[in-house]
Amino acid sequence: VGLAAQTGVVMIVYIDHAYERRLAAGQINSLEDIVEAHAEGTIQRVRPKLMTVGTMLIGLVPLLWAEGSGADVMKRIAAPMVGGLVTSAFLTLEIIPVIYTYWRAEQLLWRRVGESAPARLPALQWIERAITAGLFVAAASLVLRVYLARPPAALLVMAAAASVVAALSLVAYVSARRGARLAVERASLAALQ
Repeated sequence: VGLAAQTGVVMIVYIDHAYERRLAAGQINSLEDIVEAHAEGTIQRVRPKLMTVGTMLIGLVPLLWAEGSGADVMKRIAAPMVGGLVTSAFLTLEIIPVIYTYWRAEQLLWRRVGESAPARLPALQWIERAITAGLFVAAASLVLRVYLARPPAALLVMAAAASVVAALSLVAYVSARRGARLAVERASLAALQ
């Protein structure tokens, strides 16, 4: 877990540096610009990540086929580490950049909404807070059920209600986001004419 967390954080730092450099130069104006900036940051981390994973796999894979004394214990240690290394590489090189790109695209949309349709921005912010609150209450309720010796049934009801609030808020966000995006596009077209 430590290696995966560390390399994930380093990946985000490199993506942030590439993004901030382009943002300061005024080169972030569309989703394509965000994707290019994130690709630049990600590409800088491909070789170091693959070298780390490759080196560790070279050391661990022979343990999976060991036959000597203590091999049964070493196999049980090496197998999850090999799986974790492969999963960590996929997470760091594929999943984190995609999620981060989506988040930056939302930031760009919010910035544009604030510039061209500021009346729509508070609705998006309140809906986002409702989603966050619903997810937090649902997660807290489920965690409390695990840690309490005799959890009350109300915790399960609270988790379900909070999940429904989060789901309905997500539907509202998608609808409000679509309207905000269309308002931004209309404002952009009007500015071009």
